[in-house]
Amino acid sequence: MMLNCLTEKLRSIARLARDIISLVWFIAFAAGSAHAQYVLPNSCNALLTVQSKSYLFSHFYTCHADTEGLKWRIDLDEQGEIYHVQTDAEARWLYALDMTSGISENLDETGPIDRAFLTNLLQKDHDDFVFQMLSSSGEIIVLRGEDQLMGQTVIIDDILLFQTKSMMKATDTKGTFLWDTLAIEYVSLKHWVFFGGSNVYRTDKVTKFFNFSPIEFLLPNEVGFLADVPKSGSEGIMSSLGMTGVYHDKI
Repeated sequence: MMLNCLTEKLRSIARLARDIISLVWFIAFAAGSAHAQYVLPNSCNALLTVQSKSYLFSHFYTCHADTEGLKWRIDLDEQGEIYHVQTDAEARWLYALDMTSGISENLDETGPIDRAFLTNLLQKDHDDFVFQMLSSSGEIIVLRGEDQLMGQTVIIDDILLFQTKSMMKATDTKGTFLWDTLAIEYVSLKHWVFFGGSNVYRTDKVTKFFNFSPIEFLLPNEVGFLADVPKSGSEGIMSSLGMTGVYHDKI
Protein backbone atom coordinates (compact mmCIF):
# COMPACT_ATOMS: atom_id res chain seq x y z
CA MET A 1 0.00 0.00 0.00
CA MET A 2 2.77 2.41 0.97
CA LEU A 3 4.71 1.40 -2.15
CA ASN A 4 1.73 2.14 -4.38
CA CYS A 5 1.27 5.52 -2.68
CA LEU A 6 4.96 6.36 -3.13
CA THR A 7 4.84 5.27 -6.78
CA GLU A 8 1.84 7.49 -7.42
CA LYS A 9 3.59 10.48 -5.79
CA LEU A 10 6.67 9.89 -7.95
CA ARG A 11 4.48 9.78 -11.04
CA SER A 12 2.82 13.05 -10.02
CA ILE A 13 6.21 14.68 -9.52
CA ALA A 14 7.38 13.39 -12.91
CA ARG A 15 4.26 14.77 -14.61
CA LEU A 16 4.76 18.13 -12.89
CA ALA A 17 8.42 18.25 -13.92
CA ARG A 18 7.45 17.39 -17.51
CA ASP A 19 4.84 20.14 -17.53
CA ILE A 20 7.31 22.67 -16.14
CA ILE A 21 9.89 21.75 -18.79
CA SER A 22 7.27 22.05 -21.53
CA LEU A 23 6.24 25.46 -20.21
CA VAL A 24 9.87 26.64 -20.11
CA TRP A 25 10.40 25.50 -23.70
CA PHE A 26 7.16 27.22 -24.81
CA ILE A 27 8.15 30.51 -23.13
CA ALA A 28 11.62 30.34 -24.63
CA PHE A 29 10.23 29.61 -28.10
CA ALA A 30 7.64 32.38 -27.84
CA ALA A 31 10.25 34.87 -26.68
CA GLY A 32 12.55 33.91 -29.51
CA SER A 33 9.75 34.24 -32.07
CA ALA A 34 8.70 37.62 -30.72
CA HIS A 35 12.20 38.98 -31.24
CA ALA A 36 12.86 37.36 -34.63
CA GLN A 37 13.85 40.00 -37.15
CA TYR A 38 13.82 40.21 -40.91
CA VAL A 39 17.38 40.16 -42.22
CA LEU A 40 18.20 42.96 -44.66
CA PRO A 41 20.86 42.68 -47.39
CA ASN A 42 24.40 43.61 -46.38
CA SER A 43 25.22 47.33 -46.06
CA CYS A 44 21.53 48.30 -45.82
CA ASN A 45 19.81 50.23 -43.03
CA ALA A 46 16.16 49.93 -42.00
CA LEU A 47 14.18 53.16 -41.67
CA LEU A 48 10.64 52.17 -40.78
CA THR A 49 8.29 49.23 -40.27
CA VAL A 50 4.62 49.68 -41.10
CA GLN A 51 1.83 47.40 -39.90
CA SER A 52 -1.27 47.55 -42.12
CA LYS A 53 -4.84 46.37 -41.70
CA SER A 54 -4.30 43.58 -44.21
CA TYR A 55 -2.07 41.47 -41.96
CA LEU A 56 0.94 42.94 -43.71
CA PHE A 57 4.32 44.20 -42.55
CA SER A 58 6.27 46.59 -44.78
CA HIS A 59 9.91 47.35 -44.04
CA PHE A 60 11.44 50.44 -45.65
CA TYR A 61 15.22 50.62 -45.97
CA THR A 62 18.14 52.16 -47.88
CA CYS A 63 21.44 50.69 -49.04
CA HIS A 64 24.86 52.34 -49.08
CA ALA A 65 25.63 51.30 -52.66
CA ASP A 66 22.48 52.98 -54.07
CA THR A 67 22.13 56.49 -55.44
CA GLU A 68 20.97 59.02 -52.85
CA GLY A 69 17.18 59.06 -52.52
CA LEU A 70 16.57 55.47 -53.56
CA LYS A 71 14.47 53.44 -51.15
CA TRP A 72 13.51 49.79 -50.88
CA ARG A 73 10.38 48.22 -49.43
CA ILE A 74 9.82 44.57 -48.57
CA ASP A 75 6.29 43.34 -47.80
CA LEU A 76 5.64 40.28 -45.67
CA ASP A 77 2.47 38.47 -44.69
CA GLU A 78 2.08 35.60 -42.22
CA GLN A 79 3.73 33.21 -44.70
CA GLY A 80 6.78 35.33 -45.44
CA GLU A 81 8.05 37.62 -48.20
CA ILE A 82 5.57 38.52 -50.93
CA TYR A 83 6.68 41.75 -52.62
CA HIS A 84 9.89 43.73 -53.06
CA VAL A 85 10.08 47.20 -54.62
CA GLN A 86 12.44 50.10 -55.24
CA THR A 87 11.58 53.79 -55.65
CA ASP A 88 13.55 56.94 -56.39
CA ALA A 89 13.76 60.27 -54.55
CA GLU A 90 10.30 61.29 -55.88
CA ALA A 91 8.67 58.02 -54.72
CA ARG A 92 8.47 56.90 -58.36
CA TRP A 93 8.37 53.20 -59.17
CA LEU A 94 11.62 51.72 -60.54
CA TYR A 95 11.57 47.99 -59.86
CA ALA A 96 9.20 45.40 -58.41
CA LEU A 97 9.41 41.69 -57.70
CA ASP A 98 6.41 39.51 -56.91
CA MET A 99 8.07 36.95 -54.66
CA THR A 100 5.10 34.57 -54.86
CA SER A 101 5.31 34.21 -58.65
CA GLY A 102 8.92 35.19 -59.29
CA ILE A 103 7.84 37.78 -61.88
CA SER A 104 9.74 41.07 -61.83
CA GLU A 105 9.06 44.40 -63.53
CA ASN A 106 11.38 47.28 -64.41
CA LEU A 107 10.67 50.80 -65.50
CA ASP A 108 11.01 51.10 -69.29
CA GLU A 109 13.02 54.26 -69.89
CA THR A 110 12.37 53.97 -73.66
CA GLY A 111 8.59 54.08 -73.28
CA PRO A 112 6.29 57.03 -72.56
CA ILE A 113 7.41 58.69 -69.33
CA ASP A 114 5.53 61.26 -67.29
CA ARG A 115 6.08 59.60 -63.99
CA ALA A 116 4.36 60.47 -60.75
CA PHE A 117 6.19 63.22 -58.90
CA LEU A 118 5.59 63.53 -55.18
CA THR A 119 6.85 67.13 -55.26
CA ASN A 120 4.27 68.06 -57.92
CA LEU A 121 1.50 66.50 -55.89
CA LEU A 122 2.38 68.38 -52.73
CA GLN A 123 2.91 71.73 -54.46
CA LYS A 124 -0.07 71.63 -56.83
CA ASP A 125 -2.44 69.23 -54.97
CA HIS A 126 -2.63 67.15 -58.16
CA ASP A 127 -0.32 65.09 -60.36
CA ASP A 128 -0.87 63.12 -63.59
CA PHE A 129 1.42 60.33 -64.67
CA VAL A 130 2.07 57.78 -67.39
CA PHE A 131 4.88 55.25 -67.53
CA GLN A 132 5.66 51.88 -69.04
CA MET A 133 6.93 48.70 -67.41
CA LEU A 134 8.77 45.69 -68.79
CA SER A 135 7.87 42.37 -67.18
CA SER A 136 10.18 39.38 -66.94
CA SER A 137 7.24 37.43 -68.42
CA GLY A 138 7.67 39.42 -71.65
CA GLU A 139 4.61 41.60 -71.11
CA ILE A 140 4.71 45.38 -71.59
CA ILE A 141 2.29 47.31 -69.36
CA VAL A 142 1.41 50.99 -69.77
CA LEU A 143 0.13 52.76 -66.64
CA ARG A 144 -1.81 56.04 -66.70
CA GLY A 145 -3.38 57.81 -63.77
CA GLU A 146 -3.50 60.68 -61.35
CA ASP A 147 -3.07 61.51 -57.67
CA GLN A 148 -4.96 64.23 -55.85
CA LEU A 149 -4.67 65.58 -52.32
CA MET A 150 -8.02 65.36 -50.54
CA GLY A 151 -7.43 68.16 -48.05
CA GLN A 152 -7.59 65.77 -45.10
CA THR A 153 -4.88 64.57 -42.72
CA VAL A 154 -4.48 61.66 -40.34
CA ILE A 155 -2.03 61.26 -37.46
CA ILE A 156 -0.81 57.76 -36.63
CA ASP A 157 1.91 57.28 -33.99
CA ASP A 158 2.64 61.02 -34.14
CA ILE A 159 3.28 60.83 -37.90
CA LEU A 160 1.25 63.29 -40.01
CA LEU A 161 -0.23 61.71 -43.15
CA PHE A 162 -1.95 63.49 -46.04
CA GLN A 163 -4.81 61.59 -47.65
CA THR A 164 -4.76 61.25 -51.42
CA LYS A 165 -7.12 59.88 -54.04
CA SER A 166 -5.38 57.77 -56.65
CA MET A 167 -6.71 56.44 -59.96
CA MET A 168 -4.69 54.19 -62.25
CA LYS A 169 -5.42 52.26 -65.45
CA ALA A 170 -3.23 49.57 -67.01
CA THR A 171 -3.26 48.65 -70.71
CA ASP A 172 -0.98 46.85 -73.13
CA THR A 173 0.88 48.82 -75.79
CA LYS A 174 -2.15 48.58 -78.13
CA GLY A 175 -4.44 50.16 -75.55
CA THR A 176 -6.21 46.95 -74.55
CA PHE A 177 -7.61 47.27 -71.02
CA LEU A 178 -5.93 45.08 -68.40
CA TRP A 179 -7.03 46.45 -65.03
CA ASP A 180 -7.64 49.63 -63.07
CA THR A 181 -7.60 50.77 -59.45
CA LEU A 182 -9.21 53.46 -57.35
CA ALA A 183 -7.61 54.01 -53.96
CA ILE A 184 -7.43 56.28 -50.95
CA GLU A 185 -3.75 56.47 -49.98
CA TYR A 186 -1.49 58.37 -47.60
CA VAL A 187 1.63 60.49 -48.04
CA SER A 188 4.25 61.11 -45.36
CA LEU A 189 6.37 64.25 -45.67
CA LYS A 190 8.66 63.00 -42.92
CA HIS A 191 9.50 59.78 -44.75
CA TRP A 192 8.75 61.07 -48.28
CA VAL A 193 6.82 57.95 -49.31
CA PHE A 194 3.31 56.81 -50.18
CA PHE A 195 1.49 54.33 -47.94
CA GLY A 196 -1.36 52.18 -49.18
CA GLY A 197 -5.00 52.55 -48.17
CA SER A 198 -8.41 51.28 -49.23
CA ASN A 199 -8.27 49.93 -52.77
CA VAL A 200 -10.75 48.80 -55.43
CA TYR A 201 -9.12 46.66 -58.11
CA ARG A 202 -10.99 45.71 -61.30
CA THR A 203 -10.44 43.64 -64.41
CA ASP A 204 -13.02 42.79 -67.05
CA LYS A 205 -13.85 39.68 -65.00
CA VAL A 206 -13.47 40.52 -61.30
CA THR A 207 -13.69 43.33 -58.76
CA LYS A 208 -11.74 43.08 -55.52
CA PHE A 209 -11.61 45.27 -52.42
CA PHE A 210 -8.55 45.58 -50.19
CA ASN A 211 -7.41 47.73 -47.33
CA PHE A 212 -3.68 48.40 -46.88
CA SER A 213 -4.17 51.37 -44.54
CA PRO A 214 -1.39 51.76 -41.96
CA ILE A 215 -2.36 51.19 -38.34
CA GLU A 216 1.06 51.36 -36.68
CA PHE A 217 4.50 52.80 -37.43
CA LEU A 218 7.50 51.21 -35.75
CA LEU A 219 10.90 52.86 -35.49
CA PRO A 220 14.31 51.39 -34.61
CA ASN A 221 14.48 50.01 -31.05
CA GLU A 222 10.68 49.70 -30.84
CA VAL A 223 9.09 46.29 -30.30
CA GLY A 224 8.10 44.84 -33.68
CA PHE A 225 10.56 46.89 -35.73
CA LEU A 226 11.87 44.68 -38.58
CA ALA A 227 9.82 41.75 -37.28
CA ASP A 228 9.50 38.86 -39.72
CA VAL A 229 5.81 38.18 -39.00
CA PRO A 230 2.95 40.74 -38.89
CA LYS A 231 1.18 41.15 -35.56
CA SER A 232 -2.46 41.36 -36.64
CA GLY A 233 -4.87 42.20 -39.42
CA SER A 234 -8.38 41.64 -40.65
CA GLU A 235 -8.52 42.36 -44.37
CA GLY A 236 -7.65 40.39 -47.48
CA ILE A 237 -4.04 39.35 -47.93
CA MET A 238 -2.01 41.36 -50.41
CA SER A 239 -0.54 38.29 -52.07
CA SER A 240 -3.95 37.39 -53.47
CA LEU A 241 -3.64 40.35 -55.85
CA GLY A 242 -0.52 39.17 -57.64
CA MET A 243 1.66 41.61 -59.57
CA THR A 244 -1.21 43.51 -61.15
CA GLY A 245 -2.75 44.91 -57.99
CA VAL A 246 0.08 46.35 -55.98
CA TYR A 247 0.71 49.70 -57.63
CA HIS A 248 -1.33 51.40 -54.92
CA ASP A 249 1.64 53.52 -53.92
CA LYS A 250 3.42 53.98 -57.28
CA ILE A 251 6.16 51.74 -55.96
